[in-house]
Amino acid sequence: DYVNLHKYLDLYKSSTSDLLQIGRGITFVEGFVLTSFMKEIEVDLIIESGMAFGMSTEIFAKCMGDIPIISIDNDRYKVFNETNKNIQTIFGDSFKEIPSLLNEKQEFKKIALFIDGPKGHSAIKLGKSLLNDERIKLKSIHDIQIKDGMFSVFENNFGNSFSSHSLEDEWVEIRDNINNYY
Repeated sequence: DYVNLHKYLDLYKSSTSDLLQIGRGITFVEGFVLTSFMKEIEVDLIIESGMAFGMSTEIFAKCMGDIPIISIDNDRYKVFNETNKNIQTIFGDSFKEIPSLLNEKQEFKKIALFIDGPKGHSAIKLGKSLLNDERIKLKSIHDIQIKDGMFSVFENNFGNSFSSHSLEDEWVEIRDNINNYY
């Protein structure tokens, strides 16, 4: 289905205006697309696998209000709990932690899953292992490249897919708007 991204643009820019792109992690454009889809779906929980320097975590926290965010990483990078009460960080293996969380968090019915670690085939494997949970309404894997064939693997396993690298006219206009803003 078509999502009218324009309706989320001004709020996104005002919510993230104090952030600086750190050169790693998701871009502002990718964050915009993800949070717009999350708002459209009305997710009630965000699970993030791989937080590294926390760019996506910060964007989600600034744009998604009080929606709980659980970020899992197997390395300690950035801790958010002091300033953002809706963020929980877990030090651990996403292959073990996410199924456990899904079992534990039965009250959530519209979950967004963002995989930014592991990478490549391991990311696909993690995503596939969670396909049967119908509460996961948005599955996103960062750093899937069209040129290396990984996007085809993603499409073949997850169906209804898109790549921010192949966005059409409206998306190009929005991308340029966001890139020129920051």
